[in-house]
Parts: sequence; C-alpha cells; structure tokens
Amino acid sequence: MLKIIHCADLHLDSGMETRLSPDRAALRRSELLASFLRLVEFAAAEKAAAVLLCGDLFDRERVSPSTAAAFCAAIRRHPQILFFCLEGNHDRGVFSLPWFEDLPDNLLLFEEDWTVYTLGKGLRIFGALQSSRFASGDFWDLLTPDPADMNLVLLHGTLTTSAHPDLSRDEIPLSRLQDRNIDYLAMGHIHAPKSGVLDSRGSFCYPGCLEPRGFDEPGPHGFVVLLIDPDMHSLSRRFVPFARRRAFRIRTDISGCSSVPEIIDQIRRNLERENCGPEDMADVILTGSLQPQLTGDMAPVLSALRHDYFLLRLTDRSKDAFDAGRYADDRSLRGYFVRSVLRDSTIEDRDRQAVIRCGLLALQGESTDLIHETDQLYD
Repeated sequence: MLKIIHCADLHLDSGMETRLSPDRAALRRSELLASFLRLVEFAAAEKAAAVLLCGDLFDRERVSPSTAAAFCAAIRRHPQILFFCLEGNHDRGVFSLPWFEDLPDNLLLFEEDWTVYTLGKGLRIFGALQSSRFASGDFWDLLTPDPADMNLVLLHGTLTTSAHPDLSRDEIPLSRLQDRNIDYLAMGHIHAPKSGVLDSRGSFCYPGCLEPRGFDEPGPHGFVVLLIDPDMHSLSRRFVPFARRRAFRIRTDISGCSSVPEIIDQIRRNLERENCGPEDMADVILTGSLQPQLTGDMAPVLSALRHDYFLLRLTDRSKDAFDAGRYADDRSLRGYFVRSVLRDSTIEDRDRQAVIRCGLLALQGESTDLIHETDQLYD
C-alpha cells in the first residue's frame, strides 16, 4: 500500500498587498511557506512515498532566494519521499533561477513532452507542462498508459467538456483524457477542491490551494491523501483541511436593523454562526433593506469589527427601504415633508426616494453627503 499526497497552487511569495498592510502581507507570505513546510513534515510522519505538486507552487518567476532555499531544504531533508513537481502558469521556468541550481535529488520535474516516472511496482506517474500543444489531438495520443499498471497523470489547467477547436491555453478537453487507462488525474489551477468521474476507470481531482489568499477563496483548503495498492488495483482518497487561516464570504440581512449597533450585532451573530474566528478573513455582504433613519455609511460598522479578525471587509448591497404608508398620518415635520415630496409632480419618480432620504437625514441633523450607494466596499 502506497500513501501519496496531492496538493497544488501554493503560490509561495505572493504579493498580497492589495488588501493587507505591508506588515500583514509579509506575515501572510511567511504563513504560506510555513504551511508547505508543515505539509512536508506531515508527509514524513505519515510515511508517504510521494508528494504530487501540481503547478503554481510559486506565484511568480521572481521567487526570493530565501524561499527557494527553504523549499529545497525541506525536500532534501526527507530523501525517502519523492516530490513530483509540475510547473504551472504562474511559476513556469522558475527552476532556471540561479538559486535553484542545486535541486534536491528527490525533486522530479516534468517537460512539455510527456514525462513518465515509476514509483514502486506497477505504479506509473505521467505529466506534461501546459502548452499550446494541449489543443492538438496528436499530443494526447502520445499518452499511452499500460492498462495493467496503476496510472496517475499530473496536469495544470481547467478541464472542460467543450469540443470547440479554439480553446484557451489553460483549457484541457476532458474527452482527450478519457479511455486512456488513467486511474487518477491529479489536477492543479482551480483554487477550490473539486473532483469527479473521468471515465469508467478513473477520476479527476483538484485539491484546491493550500491556503486562501483573499476573500475570493472561501471554503476549505488543504490537500488530498491517496492510498494506492497497485497489486489490488485499488485507490482511495480523503481531503485533509490544513490552512493556517480560513476565508469566509457571509451574507447578512440587515432589514430589521434600525441602528448601527444593531447592524454590528447582526454581523457578529452571523460570523459566530459560521465559526469565523479572530484568525480568519471575512467578506461580509450586507443585504436586505436599509431603514430610512440610517445614512448608509457603514464605515463605523467596519471600525467596530475590523480589529476582531485578521482581515474583514464589508460589501454593502442593501437597498433603500421606504414605506410611504407610515407617513400618511404622521403630523410631524417629517410627515409633512414626505407627503409634499410624494405630491410634487416636478420631481422625477426615479429621484423621489433619494430626495426623501436626503430630507429625512437633514431633519435628523445628519450629513447629506453620506447618501447610501449600492454595492459600496468598505475595507
């Protein structure tokens, strides 16, 4: 029985300064590297025979010498584990950098042509770098695994069922890989775990990225552990959550909130319900109806919450709520104002709600510069 770890899209040395301060971006970069080092130690503790690195191990060609040194040292430290490394679209050519001149002997790379390795008895590992040749049927015809073997194939790209001849460089026609005696298609490129049936014999799997780098990568993150018995021709897999931090995208309906403190409490309840903790990242999407007495400025809400989490953003998609009926018998100045605007034929219908909101805010002594805008971001 062989144990193999499948991971992809680590994106070591990512910039990540779009949303993070320079200090926190540097911290997050160190955490990405630390997660890879932990993965290597996990593989050693589990007595894994191999680790499949399916592309975009690095985020760019300009890998720092310190990251390169840590990467090679971790692999060299465990010569009993073979690391099969496939370059992706983000790190193509990275191993030609000067600080990768002395690569570990147990780091095995792939070429644009099909490269084949043997692991143990009866287990073959195939791989090829992403290229324009993916669009050619002749290229896939050169992939000829023996049906008597257990066959793993490593690729980086987007599997597609499209038969269109003008596929993009990163698209891989699923039909080209079917009925080729593949038992497990180890993929990289998509940052969320995804798996499915390849054909009557095999399956495909994206493990997703090891760590989320932003709000657009919510959900579980980790790697896949494979158990393979070439003699019995059996294969099983399990996903292992492994991320240092998690990313959440949480929708919060603020329709019933009549004040900023109520909005804050509602957000906190939703974050707790999703088990989002202080070490995590959250994009809170506000929905529902914004009450007329609120300005729509969510900056105070963000200020009250942002220091309770590693990273927090508010995306305000709430809509203005206005019930004309509640002012029909209101004998206050507010009621008189609202009824006057509703009767005024010189005001366009599309502007009427904005005029009412502006007037109500002015009557409350609020600044009319803080009129609610749709899909406003606060970060």
